[in-house]
Amino acid sequence: MSTIILPILLYVLEIARYVIGHKLFFDGKIKGIKPMIMSGIIYLAAIVLGNFSSENRYLISYVAAGISAYFIFAGDWKVKIFRILSILAITASLDELIGVILSFGFNSVIFSEIKAIIENMVIIVLFLLCILVK
Repeated sequence: MSTIILPILLYVLEIARYVIGHKLFFDGKIKGIKPMIMSGIIYLAAIVLGNFSSENRYLISYVAAGISAYFIFAGDWKVKIFRILSILAITASLDELIGVILSFGFNSVIFSEIKAIIENMVIIVLFLLCILVK
């Protein structure tokens, strides 16, 4: 059961990072949630039908969330790609920083979905705090 719950939670958190990051950095709006749902269904099917390691599931969730972000962000395709790559660069940097801090706490640098979920939640909380202060 956790082999499905953790990847879905990871996907939802990835989408939340893009949506909240889009609001924070670009004051952007989203067009709708249908692309998120469709991408989530495709991601779930890939996880259920495929035999992926946790690292590959994390990579697939990154890609699925990025594709969803492209379809939910408003604007020209060049603007969308720039915004997605900008948010990805910022969040990937924060992922690394938080991962280093967590590795001291867990005394391990082994990848785990739990660690990725914690990193995503910390980034989302930081983004939300920035929106509140903004």
